Amino acid sequence: MAVRCDQMGSIDDAEGRWSGVTAVTLTGDLKPLLAALAEPNDATGGGPCTADMEIVSPLWLVDATGQAILAHYPRNKCAKTKPAVHDALAELSVEETTVLKRTLDVPRAALDSGCAATRALPVKQGTPQSIPSADSSSGVIGALPAPPAPLPDSVLTDTVEMRWCRYTIQAATPEVAEQEGTETFTGVVTLRSGRFVTGGTLDEANSQMVVDAALSTSVAPSCDESATMFLTLSPSQDGHELGTITVELDGCGLLYRNGSETGTLPADVRDMLATQTGT
Repeated sequence: MAVRCDQMGSIDDAEGRWSGVTAVTLTGDLKPLLAALAEPNDATGGGPCTADMEIVSPLWLVDATGQAILAHYPRNKCAKTKPAVHDALAELSVEETTVLKRTLDVPRAALDSGCAATRALPVKQGTPQSIPSADSSSGVIGALPAPPAPLPDSVLTDTVEMRWCRYTIQAATPEVAEQEGTETFTGVVTLRSGRFVTGGTLDEANSQMVVDAALSTSVAPSCDESATMFLTLSPSQDGHELGTITVELDGCGLLYRNGSETGTLPADVRDMLATQTGT
């Protein structure tokens, strides 16, 4: 028999959201298919060829003992699958279609909390950052991300509640600053990504404490400590979320508003958030 892996998509169940694939089992006379697959590739070039890109589903050939090999699709001069393969597949019958889970992308707790499975901690704009060498395994290298839409004072003032998501960051080993072959540039950063831990909602009183901190004009002090835990807080009005505030629960204890605009998170607000979010 032949098994064709047709669709990549997502599957939701009690554990969360998985990446998945649809496996289609095909049966019938496989001789025409085997003959078509045995054809060699044509020499490429010489056109004319269409400008579209062909996407073909992986095809496995399975024997009576359950052993399988991944089939190669022979290509024509335009690097497209030869028509005889498509014709042979069309003659087979679909015996079974099975949806298979592959990787758990978003845990159930994150889905139920309305949180992303991972989130990048913002960076302080204009500050030179270390760039890991090409063989480094820590961090995600990229240009400074564009800041989100500004979060006006009026939105914060009218906030009724905030949804929060807590993330933890795995410590880099060795520390990025100590890695060999690193360079420092302005405007290019090592993004530190956090993994979802838990989520929930702050009531109006506790949300107001965060609002007051975000509206303050405190300037973030010079600090080199790296955070290992942070929260994203989304103020809402009439059920609509209107922006994101990010706060560090340790490290330098920074509060990020509008992407990279930073201030110091007051100690009493940090203690409240640590208690409310189960840190």
